[in-house]
Amino acid sequence: MLAALGAEPELTKNREHLLDLGALPSRPGRNASGSSTRTAASQPPSLRRFSAYVLGVIGPETRRDLTRIRKIRNVFAHAKRHLDFDIKEIVELCDFAICKSDVWKTAVGAATLAPREIFVEAVQIIAEGLMCPIALP
Repeated sequence: MLAALGAEPELTKNREHLLDLGALPSRPGRNASGSSTRTAASQPPSLRRFSAYVLGVIGPETRRDLTRIRKIRNVFAHAKRHLDFDIKEIVELCDFAICKSDVWKTAVGAATLAPREIFVEAVQIIAEGLMCPIALP
């Protein structure tokens, strides 16, 4: 099934490099030999996104989509009043590049989704793409 979604063996190889992100120069947290004690999971999300992009694990469109997901999440997390996906600015942020990909067409088909459904589906597809070797844009 992953081959049908455009799996690329190179992505799996690049993902293995993410395990070594703790060796990248980072903020305080070094052991006696001067090596970083930080793991990839303890890196700030922006550094993890950038590292994944630089290592070729994700492309520029997926990086853009992850940034949009972060922005939408932050809008809802820090709102002082009730928000929903009917707000124009949030609807505009839901214009994900993944929605134009073959992976999206395989997962969603010709269904017309509301902005909230688009957000949820995009998050799920991108998360699955990061965990499994499918080609992300």
